[in-house]
Order: sequence, then C-alpha cells, then structure tokens
Amino acid sequence: VNEQADNLYNLYKKWGIIDAQKTEGGKFYTTIKGELIYDKRERITNPFKGILSRIGLSYTPKLGKKSEGNTVGLNASHTHYLKIIKNRLSFMFRIKYQGYFGGIMPFVIQEGIGGIKSAWGVHQNRALVRQWISGQFEPRLR
Repeated sequence: VNEQADNLYNLYKKWGIIDAQKTEGGKFYTTIKGELIYDKRERITNPFKGILSRIGLSYTPKLGKKSEGNTVGLNASHTHYLKIIKNRLSFMFRIKYQGYFGGIMPFVIQEGIGGIKSAWGVHQNRALVRQWISGQFEPRLR
C-alpha cells in the first residue's frame, strides 16, 4: 500500500479511525454465520418472475482481553422479478441492508461501500460504515 497516497485507508489511519498498530493484520478472528433463503424464482439463471429473499446473521466473539469483537452482523436482501412482456421484458428490483451491532467490528473483516483494491480486507477508497442500505432497479430484456 502506498503510504503517501491520499486514499481513505491512509486517511483513516491518520485520523485514528483505524488503529495504526492493527494495520499489518496477523490476528485470528472467528465468525459464526447462518442464513435463511426464500427462493420462488421460476428459474435460477435470468429469471423473469419470482422472489429471492435472504437474511443472515453473523457473530464475531471477543476472544481474549485485548481483542475486538462481540459483534452481531445482520445481512438482508430482497429481490423481486416482475414479468412485463412474456418471455421478452421484465423488471427487477433489489434492496440490500447490512449492519453491525454491539462491540467493535475488527476493521480487517468489516464490509464497506465501493473500492477496487484490497489491503488486508479493507478496500482502498472504500467508506467503512456500521450500517448501509442500497437499492438496484433494472429492466431486463431476454
């Protein structure tokens, strides 16, 4: 990682958002995850009608006196496919949510928004957030 580059990763280190002692990685984190999926699409690839919903929970326990963790993560998404013209045109919308609750989420495994390059799990030019929601809307032509 270029230490002189003016990107969010280096700014977070400078501002103290990311502890400078933790930027080299080397820690072991345990995460327990579970997910429920409801899938009523008429086909898996390129569906024209149906619903796909997911909800997942993750738990990162705090192991040791100086470690981070004891955090619960919630991931949820709902995708709906609406047929407009039979076998020709459909409309899809997707809503996603992700949030972390309680404890301190170790920055090396925290999700964020945007970015293209990875450095120990944190993407450069990526905004680290505790909660986010996004939406996607698209017409689909077959």
